[in-house]
Amino acid sequence: MTEPRGAARRILAVDIGGTKIAAAPVTLSDAPEARAALGPVRTTATAAARGGPAVLRRVVELALAVAEEHAAENPDGPGLSAVGIASAGVVDTVRGRITSATSLMPGWAGTDLASAVGEALGLPVRVLNDVHAHGYGEWAHGFGAGSGSLLLAAVGTGLGGALIDESRLLLGARSMAGHLGHMNHTAAAGLECSCGRTGHIESIASGTGVAAWYKQRMRRGDPPAETGQHVAELAALGQDTAQAVIRESASALGEVLGSAAHLLDPAHVVVSGSVAEAGVLWWDALREGFAGTVMDPLADLQPRLGALGSGAPLIGAAVFADGGGTLTHTPHHAPHHTLSDTASDAHGDEDDEGDRR
Repeated sequence: MTEPRGAARRILAVDIGGTKIAAAPVTLSDAPEARAALGPVRTTATAAARGGPAVLRRVVELALAVAEEHAAENPDGPGLSAVGIASAGVVDTVRGRITSATSLMPGWAGTDLASAVGEALGLPVRVLNDVHAHGYGEWAHGFGAGSGSLLLAAVGTGLGGALIDESRLLLGARSMAGHLGHMNHTAAAGLECSCGRTGHIESIASGTGVAAWYKQRMRRGDPPAETGQHVAELAALGQDTAQAVIRESASALGEVLGSAAHLLDPAHVVVSGSVAEAGVLWWDALREGFAGTVMDPLADLQPRLGALGSGAPLIGAAVFADGGGTLTHTPHHAPHHTLSDTASDAHGDEDDEGDRR
């Protein structure tokens, strides 16, 4: 039964990234100063390389498990009223379908998430891009709570962004707004992005990109590193090539964020995701790149670490499913499938915050 608006509502939230799927009940309330309460989070591997149908089965199985667990632990309490899903890929928010995806999620385009999950759980379902959900969560209940505008970058396996202005999440005509990872930077010239194009900042600044750039720049005797986290660990130990990659990739990302800040003039710039945990070297370079790019009127603006961590997309998806998400977009999508028909099927091993297209 749907709870009245004044009461606490419990939403089942699901976050689908290229590396893992997370799900948890989220409690929302209209009480003044109330913050979303995130329940126990269960996760499973996305196993994205197995293709879209296999990933969808894992999503449904995890959602059912969390719903059943919640019902068992709250036999006399209010039940789940809706499902909010934050998913990698370009999302048709009206139909709850994935309209496009990069090579990090092969076969994910065309997936009808809302119908499949709704049929399995018997609940209304709303679907939002995972980084859009991440940004909305931070804006509603995290670092940006109470501000009118926010620019978010989620940097993990991939690199995504979200734009909120005048308390509205900006999606654009094709739900593509906020794709920071696919902005160009000279340092990425000639390097292939997960979308199949070249020159995009994701190819050097995401977790996958950092690892690939390190491998390309390795000198004889340099230790191997399979993930961006491994590169960051080597940098922390003083390894020269790793330090150069971390410093230069972060600085380039800072420059891209500075350029994006000129478009929105946000109250806050928030950075989150596994790569944002790379340490002081990474943050110093990011802020230096940002400060060297922004015009003087934005000199007081500094990128800051998100407050909600990996819970942000779950909370944002719950707020959206609860009817609290205010969007600006044109709900019409061309029938396209992937951002690239030629991109490889490789995917990263990072924590998947930022695996957001």
